[in-house]
Amino acid sequence: MPDLFYDLFMRELQREREKILDGGGGNSLLNGLLQELKRQDVWRRLGGLEKRQDYAVAAVDGGVRTVEFSDGSELIITRAVAVNNYGHKPTRKVNVKYLPVPSSAAYWTYLSISELDAAIECVQTSLSKFERREKYLLMDGSLYSKLTGALHNLILTRGFLDLYYVPEIVESLKKLCSLLSMCNELNVRIVFVSKNSSLKILKDHIVFTTLKDLVREGGALRVSADVYEIFTKGAEWYSIVWLRRYRKKLVELASRYNGVNVDLVRRGIKVAISQSITDTCILEHLAHMLGVSLGISRKLLLGVVDAYMNDKKLTNIDSLMKMIFDRVEDSIMLRMSSDKEAEEYRNSAKELREYIMNIPRILLTYLKFRKDDPPILVEVPIYRWRLFDETIPPKIFYDSYNMWDVIEMLYSEYKDPYHYNRVLWLAHEYANFRDLEYNEYLMAIMRTLKEHVKGKRIRILLVGPHE
Repeated sequence: MPDLFYDLFMRELQREREKILDGGGGNSLLNGLLQELKRQDVWRRLGGLEKRQDYAVAAVDGGVRTVEFSDGSELIITRAVAVNNYGHKPTRKVNVKYLPVPSSAAYWTYLSISELDAAIECVQTSLSKFERREKYLLMDGSLYSKLTGALHNLILTRGFLDLYYVPEIVESLKKLCSLLSMCNELNVRIVFVSKNSSLKILKDHIVFTTLKDLVREGGALRVSADVYEIFTKGAEWYSIVWLRRYRKKLVELASRYNGVNVDLVRRGIKVAISQSITDTCILEHLAHMLGVSLGISRKLLLGVVDAYMNDKKLTNIDSLMKMIFDRVEDSIMLRMSSDKEAEEYRNSAKELREYIMNIPRILLTYLKFRKDDPPILVEVPIYRWRLFDETIPPKIFYDSYNMWDVIEMLYSEYKDPYHYNRVLWLAHEYANFRDLEYNEYLMAIMRTLKEHVKGKRIRILLVGPHE
């Protein structure tokens, strides 16, 4: 059958071509603004790295798929694997859960639980046994995102039905904290690696610091003190533009500012507000300007930088736990839990306090191993300081921290842009659901339900991946 839409498709594609090539206008915005930066203060060149094989490394990744039934309920299948470079059998985990209430929070929560279970078992049974070799556990994704994502789902009502899975979110957060603590005790370096990060933590620091300098050059009397406060908070937090009143003030400033550097200030505010411009965009742009092919960005030591939590004073453990307890009670009501179940959920939430108090700070940086590669996000826990320690600024540069061993291990595992980390790539290949594999799972689901469920419609409405 002929394609009736191809000519319309080509017309629309050509219409959007320039926007795509320009990155939605982001590239032109960055061109002028980043000229104002001391660019060498962002990227540091690396030299003297050697390829090694004298370490033990395991890597964890997972995959998830769902099936939706005609009554709106779902079945979620998550699987995770820990593979290694020392010849042990992979550690495998599979969870199959029936979701009476559909919720996007359930997808990543159950996936996280599977990945953490695989990681914990791998560390306990094999990785920690090495005594004379450096030991590394690589986790796919961002530690900051995993922690704050769980906390957000425990304190924010994004969706009413997400409340149903609060106990599971509590469980996943406790497992993550347990894994961090276990790795510290067993002398296993845990490293979180993300190839396609969309974080804007370094971007916020760079852009708001630059804006503050530009406005100061235009004369302090031109701008009120509360604008400088926005710039300061913008540099220290992540991300104030998610809060309406700060976003509104920035838009107002962009429209009325007429001091020196007016064009750059307005351009900088657009960059700050744009959610398509990430750390990676900024760093790629700067690397191209500097000709960086092998380098590391300045290291940031992160506490609770989340703008919402700072604005609502939820960096205080007591205030945070009160909100979590309220959410647990909401979940108990929504689930219509029995007295025994309700007590288990409450006790689990009470235990969470100790876990949260001991979450370590996070060191965040980006690595670049080849000229044309995008920067890779790397995060490691720093156990010396606590995430919720308010005596330390939430976001500070920590260039003196020596992570050469981690950098060299990651460099040794690098092959090319596709195989950006050989062990993590292998874990992804194993864990990722392919359509052919999933069809076999689907047929097994149909057979099982037909055999055991009488008179119920089991017509599948939707099957699909959730990355």
